[in-house]
Amino acid sequence: MNKIFKARGLITICLTSLLSISYSLSHQVTANSGEKSREGLPGRRFGGGSRGCNGEINGRLTALTPENNLVLTKAANPDFMFYLPKTSKPTMVELVLQDKNHNIVYEKIFTTTSNGGVINVSVPDYVAPLAMNKMYRWHFSLICDPTNRANDIGVDGWIKRVEADNLWQDKLVNLAQKLHNKRSDFRLTANWKKLLQSEKLDAIAQKPLLKLKIKQDQEVSVK
Repeated sequence: MNKIFKARGLITICLTSLLSISYSLSHQVTANSGEKSREGLPGRRFGGGSRGCNGEINGRLTALTPENNLVLTKAANPDFMFYLPKTSKPTMVELVLQDKNHNIVYEKIFTTTSNGGVINVSVPDYVAPLAMNKMYRWHFSLICDPTNRANDIGVDGWIKRVEADNLWQDKLVNLAQKLHNKRSDFRLTANWKKLLQSEKLDAIAQKPLLKLKIKQDQEVSVK
């Protein structure tokens, strides 16, 4: 009889231990998943409208990024893509890239034309490559009044360089480059729309693609 009670006691202890381990692992996975889903926040993909930005603008400044505002890329010197709304006259825009300690990694101001469209802003090759698996903060602004930057219309988010393939941002840049050279390619156009729709950027899929393209350290040129 004592042997039976001992055996039952041993089984109970084993089951309790297994349940405890299972709960611990489940809790850890849930915690990690939650941490991953929040990674990159806060940020803004859409800028507000303003009548002080060289007159009324038509549309919203939009960052072509995932919904969680975290850009994952394999590129050492990444590309950022934005939709610029149409303005009444040429407007200055600014890209700022910072490390987690708020040190400026890259900062550049460009002058756009008044035409709206999707642009690509590249971090030049002379800028130090992004460190692997490190978080960087980016800000992109329409400078409505150079004397009062409080009137800027801006979007912002995070970027991290990782060793992975088939990343959304890298596919976006690659597809945009191909489509820029072959605008009449219906297959590329369909893939472009599908990719943007996957991150709820449906409205941008209908905008002129790369009508404006910012080259490295040059003013925006109309294509």
